[in-house]
Amino acid sequence: MINSGTMRLEEKIPAGPIKAGDLHSLLPFGDTVTVIKITGDCLKRALENGVSTWPNLDGRFPQISGFSFCFDSDEPVG
Repeated sequence: MINSGTMRLEEKIPAGPIKAGDLHSLLPFGDTVTVIKITGDCLKRALENGVSTWPNLDGRFPQISGFSFCFDSDEPVG
C-alpha cells in the first residue's frame, strides 16, 4: 500500500519480478521502501485514514495491491 501522491510512473510495470529501475521510476523521490507486517485492525485504520478526506484529491488516497476494499463516503470518518 502506498499513498497516491508518491507514485509518478505513467505506464504499467509488467508482471513478473520488479527491478530496481522500476522502483526508481515509480518512486523518484528517494523515499525508503519497507516491507512490514501489520494487524488487520492497523490496515483498516490506514485505509480509513486514506479515504477520510474523499472526494478531496490531496494525495492520501491509498493505492493497493492484492486485495480490494470499499467505503461509504456518506458515513462519518472512522
